Amino acid sequence: MASLEISLGYVPILLACGFEFFQWMHWSQGSADANDLWGSFLFWLIGLFTFPEKESKVYLTDSLNIHAVLCTACYAVVYLAHVRH
Repeated sequence: MASLEISLGYVPILLACGFEFFQWMHWSQGSADANDLWGSFLFWLIGLFTFPEKESKVYLTDSLNIHAVLCTACYAVVYLAHVRH
């Protein structure tokens, strides 16, 4: 059986666009702002160039290591930043 590999390099920018879309549609708290998209895009590019894909792959489900914890924590912060009080 062939294994499926998916590059998660585009997930952060897709999340940012998704959150802004939800705000634009008034399905989420906040206001849609182009500056948020520019900032997300800028820091996404910084991350892309700082940690290129030629680095060794990190499998988040194999074992608990610092990379898995940091990756999960970053997504948790982004998600929890949009939770309504």
